Amino acid sequence: AVNNVYDTVVELIRKFHYQEVLAGDTSIEGISKRENVQELVDSIQQAVIDNREAGMLVGQHLLDLGVKSVSFVGWLEMCCNVKHRLSGLLSAIAHKRGMRLVNTYMLQHDEADMLKKWKTHLPDAIACSSDLVAAHVLSLLRKIGKRCPDDVLVTGVNGVDLATLVSPPLTTVRQPCEAIARTALKMLLERISSPSL
Repeated sequence: AVNNVYDTVVELIRKFHYQEVLAGDTSIEGISKRENVQELVDSIQQAVIDNREAGMLVGQHLLDLGVKSVSFVGWLEMCCNVKHRLSGLLSAIAHKRGMRLVNTYMLQHDEADMLKKWKTHLPDAIACSSDLVAAHVLSLLRKIGKRCPDDVLVTGVNGVDLATLVSPPLTTVRQPCEAIARTALKMLLERISSPSL
């Protein structure tokens, strides 16, 4: 599956002729290894939230609720956004103390181990890398007879509509989607008018 992600990114770059947006001397041919995909993504201008701050907000919220143990759950790969969110969570834990990270899981790799452990030993909270991951975690918890928020707290990041559609509605860090879209459009228009930026 990981190779498919790499191949898909490279194919999309080829298909949509994104060569123009690559920084410096980066070329499609230079993306010979999967590790270079993240380097490529980092080289492209992006309008995103401060993901480390999002992780810190989650951590602070959980600390304010008196949480003593937390697990972090991400999706298949630890992309930079997920790493930054985990880093922010760890920073909040280190700053305030009183809460500890007990496990870090990746869905699809660790799902069986995660469920086995959670059947008998749930942390106080599960901090998820996104609302989609959190919705999946809620579903998994129901399968093993655990309930949120009675048995465990679950948080997400993104604030997408999905957060309000799951039961119970998610506690999430909401991204300012309109502001991100405006910033992205402004960056795009600047790039069109000055391609050398």
